[in-house]
Amino acid sequence: MRSLGQNTKDVVRHYIQSQVDNSDLVDPLYREKMNELRFRRDDDGLVRKSHKAAYDLFLHVIFVTADRYRMFSPEAKIVFDALKSGMLELGADPYEGSIMPDHAHYLVRWPTQYSAADLLEAMKQASCRILRRSAFWSGGGYIGTVGPYSLRLAIELNGRN
Repeated sequence: MRSLGQNTKDVVRHYIQSQVDNSDLVDPLYREKMNELRFRRDDDGLVRKSHKAAYDLFLHVIFVTADRYRMFSPEAKIVFDALKSGMLELGADPYEGSIMPDHAHYLVRWPTQYSAADLLEAMKQASCRILRRSAFWSGGGYIGTVGPYSLRLAIELNGRN
């Protein structure tokens, strides 16, 4: 099983990395601090396996602060690290990350024991616990599947078999 979507993993990785540079942040120093918080991990290329299946599932996840609260750079680093730590606790492997003044983008390998909606909520709760704040994130968020193939290409490849 592999993630599919309109965007491939490479497209989403580029999008996440370019978030800070493409934003209208007023202060160049703030932009510089936000760029320091980005990370990128090379894909190990390993397909995860269990006794039931082999899978390679990735999600693009966006977290938005409650009431679009704007973070300053020292706080943004703490929030960024808390999100990453919370993901690791849940078995969601972070591959890409970028934080903005009022939201964060991550590309994560999806742990199959969670539904997408449950994973989003669990990541928000884990980061809030680490931050020692009960309501830092807004309700909901964004989750999109990404993978090595677009949906159109996967359908074309399937039709050839």
